[in-house]
Amino acid sequence: MQLIDQAGSIQSSSETKSWNSLWRRSAAALPTLRSECLTRYINQFSRPDCFRAPSVTDGSRLVAALPLIARRKWNCFRVFEMPSNPWMICGDLLLDQAAATGHLMDQLVEKVKSLPASLISINWVFENADWRNFVSALRRAGCQVF
Repeated sequence: MQLIDQAGSIQSSSETKSWNSLWRRSAAALPTLRSECLTRYINQFSRPDCFRAPSVTDGSRLVAALPLIARRKWNCFRVFEMPSNPWMICGDLLLDQAAATGHLMDQLVEKVKSLPASLISINWVFENADWRNFVSALRRAGCQVF
């Protein structure tokens, strides 16, 4: 397994295919989680240089990703948030169901912890087993979860 951090928006056709393939293999069902909608969201409500997607690959196959957008809060904190708002949900934990293991979550958390931020705000989350496992991995890694 290899850890990667996709920075900027998902632009190339290979990135789009890889992201959408992971979306199809994940438990996430919303079509707005596909790369095309995510890219539109980033361009409309943020900037491409604020996008990060801590990811894990198995060979050349993307097996886990968490899309996040960097924002400033209270003019002093850099916070990463899900790319979602009340009108458009474009962020969710994408996890290949065939590869889903505790070790995979630990690797994804390792990448999330390396982000240059004071806080990660995981909002607009659908309660499911993948998210509960992700929160457990955060706690195992010593992260405070509120």
